[in-house]
Amino acid sequence: MSLPLTKRSFDSLPYTVDFAPLLEVGESLASVAAVVIEPATTPALTAGTPVVQGDGHTVGFVLSAGKPTTTYTLRLRGTLAAAAGQVEATVALFVTDNIITT
Repeated sequence: MSLPLTKRSFDSLPYTVDFAPLLEVGESLASVAAVVIEPATTPALTAGTPVVQGDGHTVGFVLSAGKPTTTYTLRLRGTLAAAAGQVEATVALFVTDNIITT
């Protein structure tokens, strides 16, 4: 998926973030506690519970709503499976109600 991510305000769709570039060889994620979203807006952009996929480095979650013409920063904070440590992935997401082309 190319960055920054985009979505329409009405959409409620699954998204994924790949932590692989942030991990050492052989490392994997045990969990991701939450998706922290900034800025706070009305209507709010909301994220479902993040789930570490079977590959150990991809995290899936659902994004819903959001204020059109707003760029959000999403921070996903993961806990490493084998080592005591944490890692954070930061992603930009733009909400638009214009036609999105790829």
